[in-house]
Amino acid sequence: TPGALATVARLGARADVVAGATEDFDPQGRTRVIHARGLCFEEMVRHGAGGDVLFHQPSIWIRRKCLAAIGPLATDLHYKFDFDMLLRLLAQQPLVEYTPQILARFRLHPASKTVGEQPKFLADHVCALARLRANPAYTRWHPLIEQPLRDKRWQLYLAKLMADGQRSRWSRLRELRAQVKAEPAHRCSGSTRRAAQRILLKGTHVKLAKMPRRRWALRRG
Repeated sequence: TPGALATVARLGARADVVAGATEDFDPQGRTRVIHARGLCFEEMVRHGAGGDVLFHQPSIWIRRKCLAAIGPLATDLHYKFDFDMLLRLLAQQPLVEYTPQILARFRLHPASKTVGEQPKFLADHVCALARLRANPAYTRWHPLIEQPLRDKRWQLYLAKLMADGQRSRWSRLRELRAQVKAEPAHRCSGSTRRAAQRILLKGTHVKLAKMPRRRWALRRG
């Protein structure tokens, strides 16, 4: 956007990372502004699993020496390469400067990955966390990665179970119930209950409010 580079130059003189706002827009003229916040490893590793972090890659500017220190982009991660890069970057604890200024605009359209291929982002997210957890160079951060990795793996399991059109809804619900009973403290959650509801109601026109209670209902304990 006009003036963005001047702002990056000014803030970048004393910081390793400059994080600004990004304005999304779509063909209908709708817009939303995303302001970056919480760019530290502790929050980023919990991104999408309770972390208080928000970012949009087009308005993140990184000092070249920091990129050189963490190595190249993971080109096999087609959906979360920027998340993987930021994880490795923030593990080095760079100095981050924020600005509310809109530094970039991002077009949303049906053919973009961001709009049309959201489910694939989750698999890349799990892969990025698992790689970091297996990398001895990040041993100090491994304890922080354990729970978010477990949470994301469970979310990925739920997504695949909901998308499995080869099995009956009852077969998938029985499997889900068994998985929850094996680890109720971790898996009995709002996401799990919503997944069960979607599996049950898929292909029907019955409203949830009219469905009778079932003995397979997912309850803690």
